[in-house]
Amino acid sequence: MADSSSLESQFEAAAAHVASVAGNGHLNSDSLLQLYGLYKQATEGPCTAFRPSFFDRKARSKWAAWKQLEDMPAEQAQQRYIELVTSLSPSWQEHAREKASTGGPGGPVFSSLVNSEEEVDTGPPLGSLHLLASEGDTSAVAFLLDNGAHIDSRDAEGCTALHWAADRGSLEVIQLLVQRGAAVNVHDSDGQTPLHYAALNDQREVCSALLSAGADASIRDHAGNRPQEVEEGLSSWDIWPDTTA
Repeated sequence: MADSSSLESQFEAAAAHVASVAGNGHLNSDSLLQLYGLYKQATEGPCTAFRPSFFDRKARSKWAAWKQLEDMPAEQAQQRYIELVTSLSPSWQEHAREKASTGGPGGPVFSSLVNSEEEVDTGPPLGSLHLLASEGDTSAVAFLLDNGAHIDSRDAEGCTALHWAADRGSLEVIQLLVQRGAAVNVHDSDGQTPLHYAALNDQREVCSALLSAGADASIRDHAGNRPQEVEEGLSSWDIWPDTTA
């Protein structure tokens, strides 16, 4: 096995190569995500960032790719990164030497790789009931409701303000929306309810509040999952009612 300085040099060269080809379609999104996770683990260590919102699918995928490697030592992540680059582009070292000899750009500018895809704005409209609910702004949500905002209005994904509040763990907003008559078991375009969203983000207290407000834990989304089944370990929570009957 290469010594640490040699491994570091190979890793940086591999990252520079990946950065140089990331935008030309030579690497698919799955490969880019694997490389992203390994790069972050190798350079920053275990992921300590809070899991992104369910609505930000790209950020959530990147987070998961890094988070699943949290027990991997940095040197092992570097080695795995080099091996993956080699399997995807066997001649990368030759190309790297050619670039170095001609004075081409180098350096592991990998942070742009997964961001090279076109960004899609999946957030709620600025100033909308959905945005204020996601931000936990209870007084502003109440103001909009008092002035004619429809409590169960949908965004482009079929989500209501209650979905957004559940996703972000905005408990006070959830309590307000429920008191004002928000539909608790409303489905988004994927068949998921606010309870699904709260469960996806490990919001146990929010799940309990929604269940107390009449949320139905037996509802399955389009993938066939009940709220307690969308992530591993959720079914062990003692808050779930018996849905086997």
